[in-house]
Amino acid sequence: MAKWSITARNDAAASENKIHDDLVARRYGFRGGLVPGVTVYAYATRPIVEELGPAWLEQGTVSFRLSGPLYDGDTASATAEGTGATVSVEVTDSSGATCLSGEASIPSTDSDPLDLPAGGELPVHRPDASHESLAVGTVLAPLRRRFSATSSATTSSSTPGPASPTRAGWPGTATGCCPRTSC
Repeated sequence: MAKWSITARNDAAASENKIHDDLVARRYGFRGGLVPGVTVYAYATRPIVEELGPAWLEQGTVSFRLSGPLYDGDTASATAEGTGATVSVEVTDSSGATCLSGEASIPSTDSDPLDLPAGGELPVHRPDASHESLAVGTVLAPLRRRFSATSSATTSSSTPGPASPTRAGWPGTATGCCPRTSC
């Protein structure tokens, strides 16, 4: 089992998504602004790589659920445990409550499990959330570039890793957060 802990940081308090702002989040019953899900996911990647190796960054998949809030200053404890090419993943907060749970794996074939469209332009204005705009299969943003562990190795010393993600700082992508997609 791989374990890793870090002090969680909410680097999105001024984000367009106001659930990350302390005042707004408190109005909805939270203790404070939520650490972004992409950041919680980033905390989980370190033990995944420790268990599955760097090949996971190049060809791995992940499925997870954000199930509880993580707040700025909490200790985020991430674990990955399993056998073979699949691990269970969990991130807990300072009290031990689960914030993220799921599974990461390395597919047994070289086939791409995702059939994502490439290119295209982002909409000028983000559409309002609706059943139509968020229907299953709807492309939310075009895939700009796939992550490549090989190409990122030359830039890893100048770009943040899982401990300090920034939207523009991830290797191999302008706005991505995941090994397989551009978020």
